[in-house]
Amino acid sequence: MERKNGLKHNLTYTLVLLLFSIFFLSSKVFAKFAKQDFAAPRAYKFEKYYDNEKRDFQNYSRRGRGPQKYALIIGQNNYSTQPLKTCVNDAKAMAKVFAKNLYIPKKNIRLLLDKEVDKNTILKALDSLSKTTRPGDKVFFYYSGHSIRTYDNISGEKSTSLLFVTGEKLSARRFTKSINKINATKILFFDSCYAGGMITKQYNKANYKTGSSFSKAYVIASSRYNQVSMTIPLYKHSRFTYFLREAILNNRADKNNDGKLSLKEVFSWTKKYTLLFGEKYGALHNPIIFGNNPSTIILNEKQNKTEPNAI
Repeated sequence: MERKNGLKHNLTYTLVLLLFSIFFLSSKVFAKFAKQDFAAPRAYKFEKYYDNEKRDFQNYSRRGRGPQKYALIIGQNNYSTQPLKTCVNDAKAMAKVFAKNLYIPKKNIRLLLDKEVDKNTILKALDSLSKTTRPGDKVFFYYSGHSIRTYDNISGEKSTSLLFVTGEKLSARRFTKSINKINATKILFFDSCYAGGMITKQYNKANYKTGSSFSKAYVIASSRYNQVSMTIPLYKHSRFTYFLREAILNNRADKNNDGKLSLKEVFSWTKKYTLLFGEKYGALHNPIIFGNNPSTIILNEKQNKTEPNAI
């Protein structure tokens, strides 16, 4: 009887040890997998995915036939007070996604980080896009950094302003005014606190005017106008951008499996997992979208080949 009990005890001990070993090894494998597959790879060669001309990097030029795609990407970390840790990585990761998965040519992507960004540079870049683009083109704007709640003296309401590391602010109203001049489909991503406040009444008024370029404006914000947006430190990304990136990679958001990623599909996937993460780990914030018929906006269509002498 003692021998049987001893054997039973040994078998139980061995089984527990085996299960612990499997759990320990699988945890290490998962951690390694998470770092390599989901977080931004350590060996990114970002110069492959954007083109910043040192002399005049805020200017764009047309280099091909037919509809074109352009991107202006901004990441802000090094604030003198309340510096951030994920926003530059967000911007770099999105530059790669825009180039590899949405087929935006390197020559048409501008990635501006930290002190490369000031109010005047952004307004000049948007002005250049207004002169370069044509109907049928797509312009992608992405911002990750601080935003603050401000007061709009014209509307008499609270609004949101982008806050740059230089200390300058770019109000939603001033940004909207510049975007309105771009005669192309505009797809604008904001990952910041109070991001929903970047949707102004100017969009609502112009969006129902026949022929207005605003009828082709789409705003995707990480949070409502009164919510704080969060990060995922383990993956070195802001929460919304992490799931936005995942939605586009390998067409994960392609719900109907037709190979075409619509803006609605990408937003729905991103919102779903941003909310699920918040429900599980706290600090919930709700991504929102503005724009007419986002299901008709296909993000991953390839643009026409450029002319031989354009590169």
